[in-house]
Parts: sequence; C-alpha cells; structure tokens
Amino acid sequence: MIKPYALLIDAEHESANALASSLEERGFQTQRVTTGHEAQARLSFTNPDLILLAVDLPTLPAAVILRQIHGQPRLAHARVFLLADDPEAAAPLAAHAEGVLLRHSARADLYAHLWIDA
Repeated sequence: MIKPYALLIDAEHESANALASSLEERGFQTQRVTTGHEAQARLSFTNPDLILLAVDLPTLPAAVILRQIHGQPRLAHARVFLLADDPEAAAPLAAHAEGVLLRHSARADLYAHLWIDA
C-alpha cells in the first residue's frame, strides 16, 4: 500500500518536526523543507497529497509557492493548509488554501481537518 505523502514547508523546526512525527505515526510519508526556494524545487517534481505551508517563509513569499501549487494541474489533488503563529498573518492568503493552522495547535487542528483522531 502506498503511503500518502505530506510536504511540510516551514523554517520553524520545532513545530514542523512535531507535525511530521504525528503525520508519520498516522501513516504519512513526510518530507520537510525550510525555504521557499527548496519548496519550489521539491514541488517541481513531487506530487504531495498534503502540503503544510508556513506563511512566514525565508527567501520566498508563501504567495509565490501558492501560485506554483495552483498553477500545476498535477498538484490539483493536494490539500493545502497554511501554518501561522497569528491568524491575521495568514488572512491575505487564506482564500488560496483549505485552511489555516495555528502553530501552537496545528496538530489537533490538522487532525480535525483530515478526520484523524488526535
């Protein structure tokens, strides 16, 4: 059986590692990148089922990554969630994602969105 693939795009190591561990425990294959440029490269040749995208990326704005995701038909199936410390920081991009997850409660919020028990 093929595991669903989650791409975590976040420079905040602690929260990204916690999310990756939780997703792996629930059967996901995960990969983590820490910059917008790394995300662009990874998205050019992978097909994630789930993308967790931090709104405060270094080197490249999250809006650019969102345009890349939505501009590639092969990524149309991917569920995209924004990661933020403050919901207001994600507000300008929220319409381009399935939801916004606050870093301090991201795991529980993600499970609610994915219908997975926390």
